Amino acid sequence: DPKLKWTTTAVTPRGEQVTEFNLTTDGEECTNEVRGAVAKSKTRWVERDLATDIQVEAQGMKFQIQDRWQISEDGNTFTINRTMKSDQGEIAQKMVFARKAG
Repeated sequence: DPKLKWTTTAVTPRGEQVTEFNLTTDGEECTNEVRGAVAKSKTRWVERDLATDIQVEAQGMKFQIQDRWQISEDGNTFTINRTMKSDQGEIAQKMVFARKAG
Protein backbone atom coordinates (compact mmCIF):
# COMPACT_ATOMS: atom_id res chain seq x y z
CA ASP A 1 0.00 0.00 0.00
CA PRO A 2 1.67 3.25 -1.06
CA LYS A 3 -0.29 5.43 1.41
CA LEU A 4 1.55 6.93 4.38
CA LYS A 5 0.28 9.22 7.15
CA TRP A 6 2.89 11.31 8.98
CA THR A 7 1.91 13.27 12.11
CA THR A 8 4.17 15.57 14.13
CA THR A 9 3.43 17.36 17.39
CA ALA A 10 5.43 20.39 18.54
CA VAL A 11 5.05 22.16 21.86
CA THR A 12 5.69 25.88 21.42
CA PRO A 13 5.06 29.04 23.47
CA ARG A 14 1.79 29.28 21.50
CA GLY A 15 0.75 25.81 22.60
CA GLU A 16 0.74 22.42 20.97
CA GLN A 17 0.87 22.39 17.16
CA VAL A 18 -0.06 19.22 15.31
CA THR A 19 0.82 18.79 11.64
CA GLU A 20 -0.52 15.91 9.60
CA PHE A 21 0.75 14.87 6.17
CA ASN A 22 -0.85 12.30 3.89
CA LEU A 23 1.68 10.98 1.39
CA THR A 24 1.96 8.22 -1.16
CA THR A 25 5.22 6.39 -1.84
CA ASP A 26 4.61 6.02 -5.58
CA GLY A 27 5.86 9.47 -6.63
CA GLU A 28 2.39 10.97 -7.14
CA GLU A 29 1.90 14.58 -6.03
CA CYS A 30 0.05 15.04 -2.75
CA THR A 31 -1.38 18.30 -1.39
CA ASN A 32 -1.58 19.01 2.35
CA GLU A 33 -2.29 22.07 4.48
CA VAL A 34 0.42 23.07 6.94
CA ARG A 35 -0.45 25.87 9.37
CA GLY A 36 -2.60 27.59 6.75
CA ALA A 37 -0.15 27.10 3.86
CA VAL A 38 -0.43 24.65 0.98
CA ALA A 39 2.33 22.03 0.76
CA LYS A 40 2.77 19.96 -2.40
CA SER A 41 4.94 16.89 -2.11
CA LYS A 42 6.19 13.85 -3.99
CA THR A 43 7.51 10.80 -2.15
CA ARG A 44 9.33 7.82 -3.63
CA TRP A 45 11.60 4.95 -2.63
CA VAL A 46 15.31 5.39 -3.38
CA GLU A 47 16.80 1.99 -2.61
CA ARG A 48 15.99 1.50 1.11
CA ASP A 49 15.38 5.22 1.79
CA LEU A 50 12.12 7.12 1.53
CA ALA A 51 12.71 10.45 -0.23
CA THR A 52 10.21 13.32 -0.09
CA ASP A 53 10.38 16.66 -1.92
CA ILE A 54 8.02 19.31 -0.52
CA GLN A 55 7.17 22.72 -1.99
CA VAL A 56 5.50 25.24 0.34
CA GLU A 57 4.39 28.81 -0.29
CA ALA A 58 3.54 30.85 2.80
CA GLN A 59 3.24 34.59 3.34
CA GLY A 60 4.71 35.31 -0.10
CA MET A 61 7.78 33.11 0.43
CA LYS A 62 8.61 29.81 -1.27
CA PHE A 63 10.25 26.95 0.61
CA GLN A 64 11.72 23.70 -0.67
CA ILE A 65 12.16 20.82 1.75
CA GLN A 66 13.95 17.60 0.90
CA ASP A 67 13.68 14.71 3.35
CA ARG A 68 15.47 11.39 3.29
CA TRP A 69 14.12 8.86 5.81
CA GLN A 70 16.23 5.85 6.81
CA ILE A 71 15.72 2.93 9.17
CA SER A 72 18.82 1.17 10.49
CA GLU A 73 19.50 -2.47 9.59
CA ASP A 74 18.49 -3.59 13.10
CA GLY A 75 15.30 -1.48 13.01
CA ASN A 76 16.20 0.39 16.21
CA THR A 77 17.12 3.78 14.73
CA PHE A 78 15.08 6.07 12.48
CA THR A 79 16.98 8.97 10.85
CA ILE A 80 15.63 11.94 8.90
CA ASN A 81 18.11 14.02 6.89
CA ARG A 82 16.41 17.27 5.88
CA THR A 83 17.46 20.19 3.70
CA MET A 84 15.30 23.35 3.68
CA LYS A 85 15.84 26.09 1.10
CA SER A 86 14.25 29.51 0.72
CA ASP A 87 15.17 32.95 -0.57
CA GLN A 88 16.81 33.50 2.82
CA GLY A 89 19.23 30.58 2.51
CA GLU A 90 19.60 26.89 3.21
CA ILE A 91 19.47 24.84 6.42
CA ALA A 92 20.42 21.19 6.88
CA GLN A 93 19.09 19.09 9.76
CA LYS A 94 19.70 15.55 10.91
CA MET A 95 17.18 14.05 13.33
CA VAL A 96 17.89 10.67 14.91
CA PHE A 97 15.24 8.71 16.81
CA ALA A 98 16.04 5.61 18.89
CA ARG A 99 13.51 2.89 19.63
CA LYS A 100 12.65 2.62 23.32
CA ALA A 101 13.13 -0.78 24.90
CA GLY A 102 10.01 -2.60 25.94
